Amino acid sequence: MKKMGIIAAVALLAIAATGCKQAPKYALTDGQWVLISWQDDADQEIVVTANRPTMTFDTAGTVTGFAGCNDFSGRYEQSGEKITVDMGAMTMKMCLDMESEDRMAKQMPLVTAFEIDGNQLILFNADGQELFRFDNTAAEAQQ
Repeated sequence: MKKMGIIAAVALLAIAATGCKQAPKYALTDGQWVLISWQDDADQEIVVTANRPTMTFDTAGTVTGFAGCNDFSGRYEQSGEKITVDMGAMTMKMCLDMESEDRMAKQMPLVTAFEIDGNQLILFNADGQELFRFDNTAAEAQQ
């Protein structure tokens, strides 16, 4: 009976420690991540619905993607939940809507950490503020 109480207490502690965060459905290098939202300068969430930027991370440290108008190819470094992303070389097209691309070019150098929550990749700055939220299953819907 005492053993059952200890097991129940340990189980409750494990559940409390995990909070509401979902188990990662994907690894960073699993497929294409599609931008679904970013935080603006007033810390308001901006939902992206058109020309959605994408990022793909490979196991060799290369990141490639679409920034909303232009394609890019750069490098990333990851250690645990810490990450830096250099978007590197980018094509030079001019598009009517450059908002997503401008935001990515401005904010991506500020990314220092990430979290994978279920099927979402969340990128944070050094203060722990969310900058970008990507979805891996959205990639399937774009095809």
